[in-house]
Amino acid sequence: MTGEHEDLRLAEDARSRKTMQELCVFGLDTRTMPGRGHELADSTALNRALTALLAPPPAEVKSSGDCRARLETDMTAQLNHVEDLIASGANDEARRLLGKIDARYGGLAAPRSIELAGKYAQRHQAQN
Repeated sequence: MTGEHEDLRLAEDARSRKTMQELCVFGLDTRTMPGRGHELADSTALNRALTALLAPPPAEVKSSGDCRARLETDMTAQLNHVEDLIASGANDEARRLLGKIDARYGGLAAPRSIELAGKYAQRHQAQN
């Protein structure tokens, strides 16, 4: 729930929703409180939000398997590339890509991303 007059927050909400959809998080529902800024929700807005939370998930949530499979494939390909970079000695590039993967996928890339970070650290120490 965001106030109608919270332009910055509304823009952040839109970016967050886009990112969540890209990461296969579906069933999102946003509520804009008409005529409001950054303030507590009134009882009507709160009731609408709670009703939305209690509603059954939409069909897209039930069919998110394809999205998750695509996400897993993309993430695995990127992690494989990091592993290849480490093996070839391109440590700086591996570190940068691993950082991007972590920023994008966070815990979804673990435990493999953590293992690769350990390999990177070992290779980096051995070269210095």
